[in-house]
Amino acid sequence: AKSSDVPDNSTKFFTARNRFGNETTYVLARYSGVLIAMNSTCTHNGCKVALAAAGLQCPCHSALFDAQDGAVLRGPAAHPLDRLSVRELDGVIHITD
Repeated sequence: AKSSDVPDNSTKFFTARNRFGNETTYVLARYSGVLIAMNSTCTHNGCKVALAAAGLQCPCHSALFDAQDGAVLRGPAAHPLDRLSVRELDGVIHITD
């Protein structure tokens, strides 16, 4: 993703190929200037989360995660969204999964 695609105080979804060549959806969040990358797969049952008014919500069992850092806000998920290594270089965001 381009750095400009994720302005401060925003959460965005991006689809890219992972290290195995499979198409994967990632969540990028930038709050207070800090950029975080997360896997969009719910840690409870493997469904893809979606952006909702209250955070990142799983459509399967309504688990809710914080849109800023992937922390569990409401179960049944017991673990936060998986965080990934992320860096910015020359206006481009790079995720290592």
